[in-house]
Amino acid sequence: MPMAGAAVAAAAAAVAAPPPPPTRNSEARRIAVRQMAGTAVAMLLKPSRGVRDDITWAGGKPKDHRKENRMKLKELEKANQAKKEELQKPAPPPFKLKQFEAVPAKLQTRRSNSDSRPSTVSSNKSSKNFININAAQARRPPPTPPSPEPPKGGERTTRKGEIPK
Repeated sequence: MPMAGAAVAAAAAAVAAPPPPPTRNSEARRIAVRQMAGTAVAMLLKPSRGVRDDITWAGGKPKDHRKENRMKLKELEKANQAKKEELQKPAPPPFKLKQFEAVPAKLQTRRSNSDSRPSTVSSNKSSKNFININAAQARRPPPTPPSPEPPKGGERTTRKGEIPK
């Protein structure tokens, strides 16, 4: 049992103690020191004014967003101008065979008379007020069905069970 008590005490000590800090190997430490030494002096001599300065110092050319936006706007203007010119062009005449050039279209002669067409314009307003007519009909009592007429000739011509001739 003394062994079990020692194991429990060791486990409790391991849980209570913080883990050891991560160790750097010698190469990583050397690289970190070299990087820190070079940037401190460079930042004092030439302080960075932003990402564009960093790109320029590294030998690159920063992207000119204003120039790109102007170019895109010019392209859009040209496309819109071409579209407007295309819309302003007169439509080409419809294709028609030479032998039928002098013949008028039948559709034009039929459709020329607009009086024959029904119109939805409110100028032909009906004088009837259908809402009032319907309301008046709803107030009336329902029509009574006609009473059934009694059968004519109440007498039988045949006796019960006899087939008529």
